[in-house]
Amino acid sequence: MTRREQLQEQYEDALFALLMDDLAWQEGERLLEENERLKNDPGAAVPEDAMKRCLRVIDREFARKNALKAGRISWNVFKRIAIAACVSMLLFSAAFAASETVRVNTLNLLIDVCDRYTDYRFGGGTDTADTTGFSGFEVEWLPEGMTLTDQNIKSGNLCYVRKTYRGPNGEYLNIILDTLGEAGVLSVNTEDAAVEDITVNGWDASLITTDVLQVVIPFPETTQILIVTFSTEDMLPDREVFLRIVEGISLY
Repeated sequence: MTRREQLQEQYEDALFALLMDDLAWQEGERLLEENERLKNDPGAAVPEDAMKRCLRVIDREFARKNALKAGRISWNVFKRIAIAACVSMLLFSAAFAASETVRVNTLNLLIDVCDRYTDYRFGGGTDTADTTGFSGFEVEWLPEGMTLTDQNIKSGNLCYVRKTYRGPNGEYLNIILDTLGEAGVLSVNTEDAAVEDITVNGWDASLITTDVLQVVIPFPETTQILIVTFSTEDMLPDREVFLRIVEGISLY
């Protein structure tokens, strides 16, 4: 290749890079404008029920390694979910890079979502963990008439504290503070369940709704998990009552 041919090739590469750079800026501005328009358009909001159903479908299809059925989801809904997911990923990446606590907690907590259950476990990097952890809990508020009917405490490396309460109208409340350590696994039934990410007293938690209500709160720093289960005899328990119970649990 002659020098002139080399210069011509370099010129074409540089011209292509400049054109692509202009296109990237134009497309980025267009997407930012579209994002602002969607944020300010009430009609663009995705209904909460639709969001839950879409996320459940996506989880199940990825678990089965079959992406074909995911095409049933509305393309517009999927685009909005994708935009929200990208923004969340960018924000999380910044937090992950800036915060030692976020890095340690993320690397320690592993959540495997399957069709019928979800596994919680703690991975490596727990050398910075608080090995003492929580030793127990108190329930500061209960619906009228509910009383403690059973209590079990196991000490040792893999210890746990369990308390069971029952009410006059068939209410059942079970609370377990379980120390899994790095080798333990907690499996939670999530078949046909609605799973929501919530915050309880500053802790990240999962609210699982089937015919019962359940909250799972992992503590990566201490390799512990708090599981609260609430049910009644005749109907789905009251969500607000249940969350009030959970928010009133104090750990020590």
